Amino acid sequence: MKATNIAQNDDLLKANEVRKLLNISTGTFWKYVNNGMLKSYRIGTQTIRFRRSEVLEILKPNLK
Repeated sequence: MKATNIAQNDDLLKANEVRKLLNISTGTFWKYVNNGMLKSYRIGTQTIRFRRSEVLEILKPNLK
């Protein structure tokens, strides 16, 4: 899993908050993270968070 550093003032979600928001299982959640569908941000050495705006983008229909 690749994580990117991020400023502390962004609206960040924990993994369980993302799973609830997207209504997905733990397995599906980690599949999304590992496939790059969900970009993670590292805070410290062990904590990862997700930007709310990027998570909500997944919910939007793919208009092409």
